[in-house]
Amino acid sequence: MKKKLIAPVALMAILAFASCGKGTGKVCYCYENRVEQEMFVSSDIPCSHYNTEKRGCIESNERGTFDPGSTAYK
Repeated sequence: MKKKLIAPVALMAILAFASCGKGTGKVCYCYENRVEQEMFVSSDIPCSHYNTEKRGCIESNERGTFDPGSTAYK
């Protein structure tokens, strides 16, 4: 009886762990030296968290709202 339970329980555990993290990410669009780069990050953290002195990052819905060449990130 125990052997019959081990396989389905193990399969359920594998599927549960495999699905962890899926659908919890997003794409941030970062600009450095007027070049756009995509970063795949956690959806819990705003894209602006990834800004540095030379790189500015925005959310996907903000794309096209400014000219990357006119930013201070050069």
